[in-house]
Formats: sequence, C-alpha cells, structure tokens
Amino acid sequence: MNNESIRPYTHLSSYYRHHWQEYSLDYLKLIDNWYTEAARASRQRGVGDLGCGTGFMSIELAGRGYPVFGIDVSAEMLAQARDAAEGLENPPVFIQGDIVHTRFPAPAAMAFMAYDVINYLLEKEDLQALFTHLGGQLPEGGILMFDMNTPEIYRVYHGVRETIEIPGGYITQDTRFNRRKGLGKTRFTIHHGGKRLSELHVQRVYEIHEISAWLERCGFQIREIFDDFDGSPAHAESQKPIFIAQNAGKGS
Repeated sequence: MNNESIRPYTHLSSYYRHHWQEYSLDYLKLIDNWYTEAARASRQRGVGDLGCGTGFMSIELAGRGYPVFGIDVSAEMLAQARDAAEGLENPPVFIQGDIVHTRFPAPAAMAFMAYDVINYLLEKEDLQALFTHLGGQLPEGGILMFDMNTPEIYRVYHGVRETIEIPGGYITQDTRFNRRKGLGKTRFTIHHGGKRLSELHVQRVYEIHEISAWLERCGFQIREIFDDFDGSPAHAESQKPIFIAQNAGKGS
C-alpha cells in the first residue's frame, strides 16, 4: 500500500502512549481549573474529549469522577482506548465519528481538543463548520478548550528530524512546511520488531486572529489564549497556543 494513502495513526496508534501522553498531564490541570466554572455556568457535568485518540485523558478524567465521552475518527486509536478503559468502574463512552458532525452522546459542561486536533481539518470551511457544530452542542456557558499549531512551529521545525525512543525500537519524525499553501507535513517512520512502518500526517496551520474571529462569529467569547500551560499570554511567535472559549449563545 502507498504510504500516502495510509490514514494518520493507523500504525502510530500502537506506540502513541510511549511518548505523547506526557503532554496530557498539563492539559488535565487546565481542565480541572476551568471545569468548576463551566459546570456552574452551563448547569451540566459532562466532559467531551474530541479527537480523543488512545483515550489517555478521557480515562484519567473518568478516574477523577468526571462523566466523560470521547469521539475520534480513528478505529485504531479507539481500539487502544477501549482496551485501556476495560475494567474501570465508570469508563468513558467512546464513539467513532468525525468531530465536525458527530453529536454529543450526553450533555457536556466542557469539551476539549488536545494535541492540535483542529490542524487536521485541512479546509477552512470544515473548521468553521466545527465551531458552528460545537456552538450547538455545548450549552450556553459551556467551555471549549483546545490547542493548535501555528505557522511559527512549522517554521522552527521545517527540515528537522527528531528521533523518539520506544521500547525495542525508535520512531523518526521528519517535518516539512509549505508556507505558501499553509500546509505542514510530518512523516512518522516506526522502526520496531524488525519492521519499518511509515505514515504521513498533513496539517493546515492557522493564525491566532483567524481562530479568534471564527470562534466569535460562532457565538463563543474568548476567555484566554495562553502561550503555554504556565498561563503566559499568547503572542506573535507562539507555536502552540491554547484557547479557552465560552459559549455565549450568540452564534450567527
């Protein structure tokens, strides 16, 4: 099979937890910090993990007593999530579907999209459709939280190869950026067990002002845009800003 036709996370799903889940721990603290306000303002309790992947964050939140559901388009990632959640007293509900159209299975006070989920929406119309959809799924007062990759992060990593150690092997990560098209491409090559597996991830980068305008047009009020989890404000050179937006119920 041509590597270009392999869906993202077809192979990487089996190795994802070995490296990328560390980023989740800071995210969980931020969710804890904003959940109380979201629940009070929306009068709901649920939390939606959109683009939940292997379910690490959903499972951690469920263990803390949050009613959680996760939505992801990747069957491979959801298989990992369901296996990891097996035996939990109150496991998350995992649903396969795209986040632009899939309805929430339960009311939610908060929804979040971690690990540059929105950059996988390659058409701006799809991103605007997502915010419109979420404006209808979250109640007034509900909180939406997400991060994204900006052109700056791809400018820094263009032409860079990173090597990630995994038990019994390693993964190489090669990044390219086409500024004119606004597309970043990262090839992950997995070297493990005598096999070499490769898949290409394509992302569209967005500017902070674009996202802010679309959120406001869809009825969200921007509460914060952080540069990092330390709470510092985003700026022109932010590589992975974190948005906190609240549904004001005034979408166009």
